[in-house]
Order: sequence, then C-alpha cells, then structure tokens
Amino acid sequence: MKVPFTIGNVKGFRKISKYIVIFCVVDFVDSILNDKFLIIFSKATSMKLGISIYLILAGTTLVIAEVLEKAIKIKKENDLTN
Repeated sequence: MKVPFTIGNVKGFRKISKYIVIFCVVDFVDSILNDKFLIIFSKATSMKLGISIYLILAGTTLVIAEVLEKAIKIKKENDLTN
C-alpha cells in the first residue's frame, strides 16, 4: 500500500502551484499585449476571469501542500509514540 503522506507529494503540490502562477502571469501579459483584457468587476477594479481562477487554483494547491506537510509531522509523531 502506498503512503500518500510523503514529502515528495508536498514538493509536487508546491511545484504545481508555482507553475499555475507562472501560467497566470503569462496569460495576463498575453491578454494585455493582445487587448483581450476583460473588465468583470467594475471600471475601478478590473481583472480577467481566467487570472482569478488561476490564482484560486494556485492557492488551493498550496493549502493541500501545507495540509500534507502537517499530516506528515503528525504521522511521524504518532509513529514515535506507538
């Protein structure tokens, strides 16, 4: 049985989050250069909808990485007490 609580999984989720942010920045620059920047909130605050989705995904993967890291610490403590 494979153990999901490994440091490799934590590093993988952090790497995925970094790549999502990089893709978000590239998409943002592309939308500005190609005049595809859409206003979705108001004239004062504008943001392309895709960019906000990328940021939510990046944040979600970072939260998953942190939860896995804490689970690893708890598992190690539990293994020591058994």
